[in-house]
Amino acid sequence: MVIIVNKFGEKIVVSINSETLQCNHEEKLFNTLQKLVNEDFPKVETMEEAKNIEAEVRQLVEGQGNTATENFVETACKDHLVYNETKGTYHLKADNGNIISSVPVPQSLVDRILTSIEKGIDPLPVIKATIRFFRNPNLSKGKLKNFIKYLNYSLLDEVLYDKLVSEGYTKERALEMASFLQTPITLEGLLCTYKVSREVKTKWALDENGEKVKVARYGKSIDELTGEITDEIPEFVEDRIFEPAVVGRAHDAFYCESMIPGVEFKVLDHIYKVGHVQYLENWNQVNCVDGTFGGGGLHLGNLNYIKGYNSPGTVVHNCFVDPMHIGGFTDEGEGAMRVKQLFIHSSKAGDNRGIYFSSKYAALGDAEWEIMKKEAIENAEQALSELAEMSKKDLQLFESL
Repeated sequence: MVIIVNKFGEKIVVSINSETLQCNHEEKLFNTLQKLVNEDFPKVETMEEAKNIEAEVRQLVEGQGNTATENFVETACKDHLVYNETKGTYHLKADNGNIISSVPVPQSLVDRILTSIEKGIDPLPVIKATIRFFRNPNLSKGKLKNFIKYLNYSLLDEVLYDKLVSEGYTKERALEMASFLQTPITLEGLLCTYKVSREVKTKWALDENGEKVKVARYGKSIDELTGEITDEIPEFVEDRIFEPAVVGRAHDAFYCESMIPGVEFKVLDHIYKVGHVQYLENWNQVNCVDGTFGGGGLHLGNLNYIKGYNSPGTVVHNCFVDPMHIGGFTDEGEGAMRVKQLFIHSSKAGDNRGIYFSSKYAALGDAEWEIMKKEAIENAEQALSELAEMSKKDLQLFESL
């Protein structure tokens, strides 16, 4: 059983599992409900005690005399969510009003929407991310649950937590203030994630005999006073090349294609470049089994994930991921993701020459989705046509007997 109390404008909103009640806001009533839900409810030990608190909450809200019949979450997100009264579940809908899937969104997503509204945070990015995930060919109830869990996964800033406690904050308040969501979401519903790689500092060249040899990619300079030797690294990070930090060239080669205006570059290899989209050609190159480690796919994740791979000699990149390209999660949504495609928009290795907007990369995924829908319709029509032709031949065969 889940009971959540929120305040939205002049309304008190109470969510009991998938049911939502609301009434006019009164400070005394709001404080009483918060005590019941946040202090008394976590102490219950039996279902009977839980139901008693649920009944008391219902009585307080309904007794206020202004219980709303219209569903609050659906009202707040009317363009993207619809509530199924008979089943008590929420479903996503597209801009044209059509229901995207009969698969209900998890209660954890509904809870996050309510919490976002209470804190004055726009809930639409997480809704749009979920809509994009419904485009994913690997969609299942279990994978959707892991996806929402991934979005809701937080990280504790231990230094800030200790500082707040030392300043007199309660441990509960310090924990709340020092925790933050690890995966930001763009306005278009793209996930902001992180990739760890190693810089490629060598390249192939021909020696004086025409034989290929590996040489330093960058020149070197020396400080005439200290004698310190440094690489003459390019000024902008787009001009540098990186490779997977852990697997190197062990997995399938992937495409690296420029999204930089005026720059044409596309290669099938094992390299990452800022301002470029990296993608595998087929889904069968991605390990889509949740809860497993390693395997095919482009690996990346949240801050908790990269802590295990960020070490001396590695570089952290900032990436956009369209949820439609997610193959599998490790740790049921708490660690790494294996994806079919990603876009690196910046890097902690250096400064960018250009600015890469999430809207442009989101449009690329939207275009891919339109092609996928068109192909699905054409395949369905072809299958129906073939079926009709087979039926016609069967009829002719029957008539000839």
